[in-house]
Order: sequence, then C-alpha cells, then structure tokens
Amino acid sequence: MRSELVSLPVPKGLASLACSNERQLMRCVEKSEIILGSSSKMADVLNKYQQGKVYKLVVGDQIYVGSTTKTLAARKQSHIGISRTDEKMRRLYDAVEAVGWDNVTMELLELAPCNTKEELLWRERHYYDALQPTLNDRRPIISTEESKAMKLECGRAWNAKHLSTYRQANQVKLTEYQKTYREANQVRLAECKAAQYEANKEALRAKQKAYYEANKELIAAKDKAKRAAKKATIVAE
Repeated sequence: MRSELVSLPVPKGLASLACSNERQLMRCVEKSEIILGSSSKMADVLNKYQQGKVYKLVVGDQIYVGSTTKTLAARKQSHIGISRTDEKMRRLYDAVEAVGWDNVTMELLELAPCNTKEELLWRERHYYDALQPTLNDRRPIISTEESKAMKLECGRAWNAKHLSTYRQANQVKLTEYQKTYREANQVRLAECKAAQYEANKEALRAKQKAYYEANKELIAAKDKAKRAAKKATIVAE
C-alpha cells in the first residue's frame, strides 16, 4: 500500500527539499539536521565575539595589548602554554621569560562586545594606537590604505637595496648601454627634450628667477672668479 504523504513544517533553508514518501522524508530530516547543526555552529562563532575583551599585559615597565573572547584567566593560560614555542610573539615572550609569569599582570582595558573578529581587532587597534605598546610585534589590524602604503614602502626599500647593488655590479655594461641608446635615438631624445621645455618653460623660468634672487651674491662671486681666472690665463699666454 502506498504511504500517505506526510506534511511537516519545512525549516528555513530546506524549501528545495521535496519529501514525497517515508524514505525521502528520512533523508530530508537527516539533511535538515546537518543544515541546522551548521547554522548552530555559525551562531556560536558569531555570538562568541559578544564576549570580546581588550586587555594589556604589564611586563616590568613595558606593556602588550591584546584582545580575546575568552576569560582573562583562560587567555593568560593560553599565553603561558605557547610562550616557549611561538615564534610570532617573541618580543613579548622573551620579555616575560626575563621576569617570569608570576611577575606579569593582566588588566582589562575594555569589555568589547562585537559581531565579528574584525570589529574586535579594531577595538584592540584603538588601544594599540593610544598606548603605543612596546611588546607588540605588529599592529593588530590595518586599513586598506595602510596596507597599500606599507607595500609601496617595502617596494621602494627593495628597489633601493637591489638596484643599487645591480648598478654597482654592472656599471660598465649600463654605461655602454646608455651611450648606445643615446647615439641611436639622438633625434627622438632632442624632440622629447624640446617638447618638455615648451610644456614647462614658464615654470622653469620662474624657478630660475627664484634661484637667482635667492643666490645672486653667490652667482656674482662665481662669475667674478671665472673672469679673473680667464684674465690670468690670457696674461700667461
């Protein structure tokens, strides 16, 4: 005998699951448990940031600023547990090793209920900027603009170091290349130079005038010295 259709409320997110008989119904129930279980785990992850806290560790006359969703006691135990093996926070743990954990105090800076990890890290960043801790190896979070500026600065530093080394190692080769390029592109380079002058001649004249006004005495002295040297050369001949 064909089983009667069973009508049950369909949980949100399961509207696409069709349950037309008992076997399919059992599969639907199993899938619903998986989906609802995943949703429950996601809710737990989101809710834990409502327990957010920002704290500081005081090590002698230095401090470290951090954030956690645990109790302060549990977070301190986590620090102690990884302090011998963690390589990312050596500045903190080396300082602690010098005085011992018994001489380290942990203080709550703010109860910071948040919705996401990013929000909590920005609260930590607020205290990082305000207190300027000396035991943090890095900022807890940075903006997109800060990330771009940091990458640009790293690129400049890399270029300054490696290009300088390359130039020193290839000075003769580069000199020959530049000479060959100038000889092969004399007309093009002259045209570019003339075009650049025409486009900027007013600014160049203004710059030259300003330089002259600021250094006219020095320029007059150099001109006088040149005329004296030329006169001496003529007399000697």
